[in-house]
Amino acid sequence: MFEVATPLGSPLPCGWALRPLGSMCTKIGSGATPRGGSAVYRDNGITFIRSQNVFDHHFSDKGLAFIDDLAAEKLSGVAVQHGDVLLNITGDGDTIARCCIVPDRVLPARVNQHVLIIRTRGDNLLPAYLQRYLSHPKIRKYMLSHNSGGSRRALTKGHAEGFEIVVPPLPTQHAIAEVLSALDDKIECNATLRRSLRSFGQALFEQAMGSAAIEMSVGELTVSLARGVAPRYTTPGLGAIVLNQKCIRDGWVLTEAARWMEDLPVKNSQRAHTGDIVVNSTGVGTLGRVARWLGTKPVIVDGHITVVRPDSSQYPSTVFGYAMLAAQPQIEALGEGSTGQTELSRGRLQGMQVRLPSLAGANRITESLQELDEHAEALLNETRILGRLRNTLLPPLLSGELHVRDAEALLGESV
Repeated sequence: MFEVATPLGSPLPCGWALRPLGSMCTKIGSGATPRGGSAVYRDNGITFIRSQNVFDHHFSDKGLAFIDDLAAEKLSGVAVQHGDVLLNITGDGDTIARCCIVPDRVLPARVNQHVLIIRTRGDNLLPAYLQRYLSHPKIRKYMLSHNSGGSRRALTKGHAEGFEIVVPPLPTQHAIAEVLSALDDKIECNATLRRSLRSFGQALFEQAMGSAAIEMSVGELTVSLARGVAPRYTTPGLGAIVLNQKCIRDGWVLTEAARWMEDLPVKNSQRAHTGDIVVNSTGVGTLGRVARWLGTKPVIVDGHITVVRPDSSQYPSTVFGYAMLAAQPQIEALGEGSTGQTELSRGRLQGMQVRLPSLAGANRITESLQELDEHAEALLNETRILGRLRNTLLPPLLSGELHVRDAEALLGESV
């Protein structure tokens, strides 16, 4: 039997409650920026968390900042504790309303003004359940309906305190969190293993370099080098996907950030084929990012990306790919133009010299590097499946339409 309607758009199961978030928390509050801003950041010390570290279901260490004990003491009121839920409260695009639980590995920590600390009492609302609830697509839309920031969206402490939370009995919260955590743990394990595989590949590459390193220009090592298309975007699922600069991160191509474009004529050189290198070629902070497309089918790239197609008759393409990954700082320095409008020209990239192992050294490690990349790509594909499964289970679990026992049966051998 069902009772009250909820922000999830479905009736509330009997035994479940609907309560304002503020009534179930000991703390809801945003952080602050230390006096002096980024000038006080250090290479180590107390962790300083920013919105770029907070993603749905996971915390990213990339770009993590640190402050010294004195700066941390002045921010003692925004200290993060074990089990705190972090919610991004400002931003554009998909940045705002991202939500995760702070990992113990980064504690002690402080947060800046763009991140909200939510600390539950624990006697009627579990952090692990709350984080999943806030990451539900309908709840994200519900939270953003409270936006008070105009063109730059923003949520406030007052908004958060009034958010209506569907609260199952504690045992049900535990069970829901455990099912979804099993998927999240496997996803995180895959990410860690992929990083290890890449690190091992980079070590093999550096070892093969030895004292017999050679230099060749990018132009000598390629059969084509071309910028992508100017897409006309369309409804997701229609036309073809097109990679953009957000898709190239940490040396990998992540298609989750890709968009859909109308089916237009596209040159072969503007599609990334298996083994091609893709290079972000515009913007500050994005220009110079490199990855290899390891998908089995060609994919279109937009005009902010350069497709570099290796000439495998001149040099092993996999090893050349690792050389381009190692050359990312060098590529970034090739950018030209005014602040915010930096461009990487085809000619400058073509003429760039890259350090490589000798041909004999490259041939010795090619097979090993290929196996590492294939394993990493398989892990990435598995992660995509697990992520889709988690996102499929999340809505019916949180609405009570799917029982935890049935969800556990659906998981089967997935984890």
